[in-house]
Amino acid sequence: MSTNTVGWTAPIASAKVHADPSGVQQASTNFQALLLPGMSTVTPRLRYISLFTAARFYRMEAGRTEEKQIELEQQLSLDEYFRRFEALVAVCTIHHHLRNDAPPNGIVGLRAMRGRLQSQEQTIELKSGVQNPPRNIYRGTLSNLRIFDTSEPSDPLFEHAIGLGKAWDIERAGQLGLALKEGFLPRYINREDIAKIDGAFCLCSIPDNSPEQDELIRVLFAKGQPLQISSLFASDNEMIEHTASYRSLAWRFVLELIDQNQGQPLGNYLTLINLLDKNAIIADRHPALKDEMIAWRWVAARTFFERGWTGLFQKSIEILKQKQAGLSTSEFKNQMQQFYLNQHQDETIESLYQAVETNTHDKKDWLKGLFKSEKPRDFLLCILFELYTTKRDMEVHQRSFLSRLWSADPIAFSKEDQKIERNHKASELWSEIAEQSLLQHFSISLRKMSEGNPDSLLIDFDAGKWGIRDIAFDIPIAQAEGFTRLDIAFSWALQLGLAKRLPADALELTSIGRQCCRVWDHGHQ
Repeated sequence: MSTNTVGWTAPIASAKVHADPSGVQQASTNFQALLLPGMSTVTPRLRYISLFTAARFYRMEAGRTEEKQIELEQQLSLDEYFRRFEALVAVCTIHHHLRNDAPPNGIVGLRAMRGRLQSQEQTIELKSGVQNPPRNIYRGTLSNLRIFDTSEPSDPLFEHAIGLGKAWDIERAGQLGLALKEGFLPRYINREDIAKIDGAFCLCSIPDNSPEQDELIRVLFAKGQPLQISSLFASDNEMIEHTASYRSLAWRFVLELIDQNQGQPLGNYLTLINLLDKNAIIADRHPALKDEMIAWRWVAARTFFERGWTGLFQKSIEILKQKQAGLSTSEFKNQMQQFYLNQHQDETIESLYQAVETNTHDKKDWLKGLFKSEKPRDFLLCILFELYTTKRDMEVHQRSFLSRLWSADPIAFSKEDQKIERNHKASELWSEIAEQSLLQHFSISLRKMSEGNPDSLLIDFDAGKWGIRDIAFDIPIAQAEGFTRLDIAFSWALQLGLAKRLPADALELTSIGRQCCRVWDHGHQ
C-alpha cells in the first residue's frame, strides 16, 4: 500500500474526552440550552463577552471602507488580531492578580501567558498558543446573544450590539487603546506597560456603575423587548424562536432564586436540593416565573437520575474490566447482582420507594448524603427519587411541558418507569439497569459516530459476550455532578455586580440586582 492511506482505511478518530460516556445527560443538556440560552457550562467569564464585542467594534470602525478592510487584513489578519487580543486579556488578568490573590478561573491561555510573565524578557509576545482559543469557545454564546453575526465569516456585530462595543472604557487601555482604534494590535508588549492597563482588560469583574455594566444587563435581560412566550416550553422550536424571551425570563428567575435562598448555600448539587425542597416558593410576580421554577425542578430531578445511572454504568465498566474474556448477558447480570448483594441485603423495589417517600420531604441532609454516596443502593434510590419527584410534579402542577420532558430521549423517564415492577428485588433492578446502561451507551456511541463524531465506544458485544475495548482501560468513568447552567449564571451575576457572596457559599442580591428585578417586573406586568 502506498504511504498515502486511502481515506476509508484510515483509523476512526477516538474521542479524547468522555464527559458523558453513558449518554444519559444529553436530555438535560439540550433542555438547559433552551431554558437558559446565551451561555454554556464552558463560558465562565462574562467579561469575554464585552471585551470581544469591543475588539470587534473597533476593528469594524477602523475598516469602514472596503479598501481599508483589505489594508487591515494585509497588515494583520482578523484571526491574528483576535489571537493577540486574547493573549493580551490573559496576561493582563494574570498580572492584575499577582500581588493580592490568584487569578479568576476560566482564563484561556493561563499557563502560556503566566510563563511569559515569569520570564525575564522585557517584552512579552502576545501569543498563547492554545488549540481552542476563547473566541471559538465563546462564539456560540456571542451568536445566541445576537452580538456576533456568525452567518458571515468575519463575525460582524449586529446593530443592537454596537452599544455594548462602545461601552467598554477604551481610554483605560492607554497606547493599546489607540492601537485598537486603528484595528491593530502589536505582536509584543513591554512588561512595564502591563501594570498601567491590566485593569482595563482583567476578566475578574465588570466595573460597577459603568456603561459596560448597563449594556451587559440590557443584553442579558433583553431590556426593551416584550416577553414573547405563548405557551411555555411547548416545543424546542418555540423556545428557539423566542430565545431572547426565555433568556430574559431565566435571568429574572436566577435573581429570584438567589433572593429566595438568601443565607442558604447555593452551587452545584446544593442548588438542586434547594430547588427540590417542597417549601421552595417563587413570589407571585409573574406567572411565568412559577413555570420556570417547575422546569428547573425537572432539571434538578433529572440530575439525580443521571447521578444514579452514571454511578451504575461506572460499576458496570469496572466489572467488565475485570473479565478480559468477556461476559455473556446472563453472566454479566449475575455478576452485577452478586456485586450488589455483597454490599446490601436484598429488598423489594417497593421498599426502596418507601425510603424515597419517607425522606424526600424536609430532609435536605438525606438528599445531600444520597447525591454524594457511592453505594449501589443509593444509586438506585437516586433513580427512583427522580421518577417519584417528576411524577408527583406532573400530578400537582398539571403542566403539559412536564409530560413532554417525561418522554424526552435519550433514556426517557417514561420508558424507564414502565420497566420497574415494585414487587421485584432491588438486586434484580440493579442488574437490569446495568445491562440497559451498556445497551444505551452502545447505541448512543454508534449514533454519534454515524454523525461524524469521534469514536467514544468503550465496549464491544461480540460472539454473544460483552467485553471492554482496549481504549477503555485507561479512561476513567466519571459520575454525573450537580453542575448546571445555573452555576454559570450565579458566577456571571457575581461578576456583573448583581449579587455578592456571603459566608458558607450563600449569595445575596446587591442593590443593582434588586433594581434589575424591579425594572423587569414593571416592564412585564
